[in-house]
Amino acid sequence: MSNVDVEIIDYLNEYKKIFSFITAEEIMKRDVITLGPEAPLSEARVIMREKRISGIPIVDKDGKLLGLVSTERIIRALEEGVISKKAGEYMTPRERVVYLDPKDTLEKIIETFEKYRYGRFPVLDENGKLLGLITKQDILKAILRRFHSIYIHDKRRDDFLSREISLLKGEEFLEEGASFRYEINTRSIAEAGEGAALLKRILEKRGYTRSFIRRVSIGTYEAEVNVVIHAGGKGIILAFLREDSVVVLVKDSGPGIEDVDLAMKEGYSTAPDHIKELGFGAGMGLPNMRRAADRLIVLSQAGKGTRVEMVFIVREGEE
Repeated sequence: MSNVDVEIIDYLNEYKKIFSFITAEEIMKRDVITLGPEAPLSEARVIMREKRISGIPIVDKDGKLLGLVSTERIIRALEEGVISKKAGEYMTPRERVVYLDPKDTLEKIIETFEKYRYGRFPVLDENGKLLGLITKQDILKAILRRFHSIYIHDKRRDDFLSREISLLKGEEFLEEGASFRYEINTRSIAEAGEGAALLKRILEKRGYTRSFIRRVSIGTYEAEVNVVIHAGGKGIILAFLREDSVVVLVKDSGPGIEDVDLAMKEGYSTAPDHIKELGFGAGMGLPNMRRAADRLIVLSQAGKGTRVEMVFIVREGEE
């Protein structure tokens, strides 16, 4: 392993617990170059050189992984004078390939890179079908995306708390342009979630997929519950529906969050005891929003309320 690779792994280790909610499914590159077992090694060599990649998965007609052809295999084939052989005859066979599951966490993924020290790992479903590929660079990109989009909590918050501007999409969101609007007006935790339920019905009528609707519902529900618990039950839910995404804004004029960084940590809660006794306020609201949404921003200031902005992107293959 080169010094650069060691530095990358050291960097990733610093953040694997912080971003433990990121999975292989989110990190992996889906647009993977593959070859069939009948393709000659010479073709793999040309593709690897032109595309500057160090390995090509070999798959059958159904997309199931049969093996891998790596740079090392190409070099050996050249040395042995068998570069015209078929990839299926000279690949590293499937049973010797280390692979990842789409639900594997960032922590497990980094540990796999450390243990085996390969440059890439395929991601397979339960039937052995190739779903994608992960490199260390893909992990870095995923972490940087999260750093950029999890939350913004700085001197600009005063400005944005008073304007309907999306920090994530760079668009102006006027209330009259919302596809969905719901006024939160209850202090009863038993009534929390009505807005999320109504939004769910609208999404179902619009034909969004079941798993996508579930993510939007979870994020919206958690934000709504937070308004009931922490902001006196007064707030508003706005949703802007697009073909490829849904943006949900949840605003309140409550006491605000004193420390957004701390509130983002799982288990941290300022909910009163009587709320905890009802099974709420366990400190999972913001972390659950972060898991459900593709992008999340929390803007808050003591005495000026809180604004939560969530972007849910329609994912390819999401059912």
